[in-house]
Amino acid sequence: MQDADKTPTFDTPSDNWRYSTSSDSWKGFDLESVDPVADGRLDLYATALHELIHALGATTSNMAAYVGLDGSGDLVGENLVATYGGPVPAVGGHFAQNVQSIVWGSGDIVSEASLDPNALRGVRKHLTELDAALLRDLGYGVASQFPAPALAGDYNGNGVVDAADFTVWRDLRGSAGFGLAADGDGDGVVDDDDYQLWIAHFGQSLPLGANPTQAPEPRGLWLAIVAAGAAGLSRAPAGRRGC
Repeated sequence: MQDADKTPTFDTPSDNWRYSTSSDSWKGFDLESVDPVADGRLDLYATALHELIHALGATTSNMAAYVGLDGSGDLVGENLVATYGGPVPAVGGHFAQNVQSIVWGSGDIVSEASLDPNALRGVRKHLTELDAALLRDLGYGVASQFPAPALAGDYNGNGVVDAADFTVWRDLRGSAGFGLAADGDGDGVVDDDDYQLWIAHFGQSLPLGANPTQAPEPRGLWLAIVAAGAAGLSRAPAGRRGC
């Protein structure tokens, strides 16, 4: 939940998004609101997401070659300008400090962009619409919203929990690993618990018009994040991002 006033004069304790009165900007999700020991610590998720965007091509040279800069060094990519309402302030391979945008898929939650140059302690920064616009200008296809939720027990991903899903479970029973189609509870093993989950949801289907989707394979996503981290996780002192 975020304060309905998107330009408050102080950071209200009644929401869990951090607002900086010194920069008059939203910073991100306040981790301390859910975990008291998180304050003062860097967030792995936010760090990995930032580096993943770099690994996908958000570098100083690519900004100039593929996105475009105006005479002031601001980004003028078609998608960026449409999202921001004009050229986006930038510094090298980053957006300028304190650049804000709507969190992707949230509707109206405002946050500092993930590709801002600062690593903030005690704050989780999510992908914003501005980050997504940059990826589009770099040539990637980015969805406009989250896919329809996966249907529990729908092991073949056709939007209906039926006998065909039992066949998938039977053929994979005893298999171990991540991202297995019939691992309904996500514990890394296809077993009787997944069979019971199929029984519990048998006959259910996704709402009319929803597109059935398989959840992304966790291992593949994690490898992508690890690769991004390997591309450069160096940090300059005082929490400023070095890349």
